[in-house]
Amino acid sequence: ITEYDRDIVLISEKHKVDPYLVKAVIKAESNFNPDAVSPKNAQGIMQLIPATASDYGVEDPFDAKENMEGGVQYLKDLLDYFDGDLKLSLAAYNAGKGSVIKHGFTIPPYPETTNYIAKVLEYYKHLKAKNYAASR
Repeated sequence: ITEYDRDIVLISEKHKVDPYLVKAVIKAESNFNPDAVSPKNAQGIMQLIPATASDYGVEDPFDAKENMEGGVQYLKDLLDYFDGDLKLSLAAYNAGKGSVIKHGFTIPPYPETTNYIAKVLEYYKHLKAKNYAASR
């Protein structure tokens, strides 16, 4: 449970994305740190690069709620673009949509990307299983 759970659920439901997937992406991207900045200048809780933040109307990438709003919309667009293919959508979130397209709609052969996908899917599986157990 994090202080962001309520916003994660509200924003995820608004954009019709599984909140557990969003939470798994946030865990992998920033470990819930809204002030995170990557070596490639990805910023905030969902690690948006400035161009993506701008595309999705995120004015302050360090505002957790605003960053999630943009990040979830971006994730939703990727899921729609890749017909719900979770691995390709996550690969695109990590390496860029262009990289996935350039590699013939397969996961780009970057160790960082393959590790990222594995990490997010592991968190996702864990979060869903934990909730399943909690709802029994």
